[in-house]
Amino acid sequence: MKRTTFQRAGEECWGAAFQQGVFDKLAPLEDWVCTDVDPYIGLGHMSRFTGQDEFQYVIGRFVEPAAPVPDGMYAEDIPAGTVAKMWIEGDTLNDIIDCAYLLGTEAIAKTGYKIDHEHFYWCDIYTYARYCTPLEKGDKIMLDYIMPVFKDASPIHSF
Repeated sequence: MKRTTFQRAGEECWGAAFQQGVFDKLAPLEDWVCTDVDPYIGLGHMSRFTGQDEFQYVIGRFVEPAAPVPDGMYAEDIPAGTVAKMWIEGDTLNDIIDCAYLLGTEAIAKTGYKIDHEHFYWCDIYTYARYCTPLEKGDKIMLDYIMPVFKDASPIHSF
């Protein structure tokens, strides 16, 4: 867990996670990993935003609430609720990151849902099928994104 920005998260967080063996430390939790997400190498959970660019970033896995927290690791509880799940494709990771929030919010607005800013977080998930394998082959990659939403109860007017 670290406070960072979009520009620094790759090196400061992901680079450090691989150097420090974070995923090896998470391996004993495999039996606790939530199964409602496609198989993935890891995720980044952004929350506690300051302005539009600074946030708390947690790299890890979705695990059941009762999972033990390995020594030296951090756990973040994510409240139950409705989420928007999106796949965003691009040639490079930066191509995706640069437009993901805008594409996601525009798509959500068209579905009758609104972003839940009161409980807001943003997860980028690096699946084997849509990110790792295409990256290894030099193909376009996709990131999975999750953010909390709620049904828009505003009345719809017709004219």
